[in-house]
Amino acid sequence: MKKALSIAALAMLAVISANAQSETKVPSALDITLLREQVVKAVDKYEPLLKRVPYFDLEQKDRQVKEVGELRTYLEKIGAEPQAFNGILGFVFLETLHDVEDFAESCAQNSLAGRDPGLANACQDAAVIDGQCH
Repeated sequence: MKKALSIAALAMLAVISANAQSETKVPSALDITLLREQVVKAVDKYEPLLKRVPYFDLEQKDRQVKEVGELRTYLEKIGAEPQAFNGILGFVFLETLHDVEDFAESCAQNSLAGRDPGLANACQDAAVIDGQCH
């Protein structure tokens, strides 16, 4: 009987432990607000750089300007309702942020190739924000 109770207790402990590990913790409103503030600062630094980068074709540059505009729209929505980040808005926001970061990385590489280290460093600074979001 004692052995059966021990086995039952271990089984229950295993189930409780498995459930605790499988629960997903969503970001708090404070975490989301801090993330939003970081991204706003990065976008504020990055957006003016788009005017300085002469190495991209017009279509690519237009797409990037559009994506930065979309990112600002998502930032406004998240600012108004931080918990909306925990739904589809957060997914779309992170995907757009990733695209902007890829472009910033490309900006940095092209600026180095064009021998403009100041622009390359500025673009690289803007490119690192996505890594802080995951």
